[in-house]
Amino acid sequence: GILHYSDSVNADPSAPPTASSRYSDIPRVQLVAEILQPCTTAPPSNIAVGQLTPTSAVVSWSPTLGATYVVRYRLAPSGAWTTVTLTAPLSSNYIIPGLNELTAYEVQVATICGGTTGAFSPSIPFTTPAVTYCTSGPTSTTVYEYLSNVTVTPTGYAPMVSNSATPPPFYSDYTNDPARLVTLIRGQNAGISATKVWPNFQYAAGTRAWIDFNRNGIFGDTPYELVLDSPSNTTTVVSNPNFIVPTVAQGAYAGNLNVRMRVILQEGGTPSPCGGFTWGEVEDYSVRLIDLLPCTTAPPSNITVTNMTATTAYVSWLPAAGATYFVRWRQGTTGAWLPSAAGQAITAG
Repeated sequence: GILHYSDSVNADPSAPPTASSRYSDIPRVQLVAEILQPCTTAPPSNIAVGQLTPTSAVVSWSPTLGATYVVRYRLAPSGAWTTVTLTAPLSSNYIIPGLNELTAYEVQVATICGGTTGAFSPSIPFTTPAVTYCTSGPTSTTVYEYLSNVTVTPTGYAPMVSNSATPPPFYSDYTNDPARLVTLIRGQNAGISATKVWPNFQYAAGTRAWIDFNRNGIFGDTPYELVLDSPSNTTTVVSNPNFIVPTVAQGAYAGNLNVRMRVILQEGGTPSPCGGFTWGEVEDYSVRLIDLLPCTTAPPSNITVTNMTATTAYVSWLPAAGATYFVRWRQGTTGAWLPSAAGQAITAG
């Protein structure tokens, strides 16, 4: 092909102009035409799996004239088949959705020719890759402002309180710190706050936080994932007291692995989840998504005591749907139960 430009004449495709020179940075494109093979019920040829992501894969093949296709895939080696019939003419690929990361699958393709479905092809195995995240962080090592605290307060579970010292580091990976693990209940609300500190002059800085609720490695690709959005300002504590934790039906990850939360403080601008900026700080956290347990009269599970001070303590547990609770406490193992032997009635959570 050629690139043609003129101030007064449009190129005529039936009589294209003659090229007189070539720019070295214009890519060369080679078009190859192939004759479609006649339709048979044999499996298609050149079946391949590519474009793998943690949650999807693309299976492709060489189509035949007048054929349609059936694709089926499953967990290898013996999961239940998911079958999809493709009716569009000359279909030659299918995007397999809803996969799990680091999981082995197999896919087969069959041809429909003249209304007759042929045998499926031999299985093509593939394994999805792990979720990876983009990098983010400031380019300057001068401390003009930083995050001293991030707190996430779920409905029905203990808050996560993260206190940080003056940088460095300017990027903090807390994803493997069990004390900073955030637990959220699908379908409930939660709150988040971030505290900014300026060692000297207060420069306006924006603060944002995202949670990768669908665990696809992308921050902000669904409406629920931006959980804190504070424009550039000099407010010390910025917060969102009520963000939605989506259900599985609303797109939340349904597995048992943790998802990731990213909090960014950026001087003089609105943070983006990926890439660099000049001054500020980035912190990453792990988030565990759980569901409400069914209501029974058994004591709740995962009872923990945290955030202790000289005069207070925070007790939490995994709540059950529709349940209320009684709490009592005492000194040592023989003291009188407080506030009474019957305990203090509280609502769910």
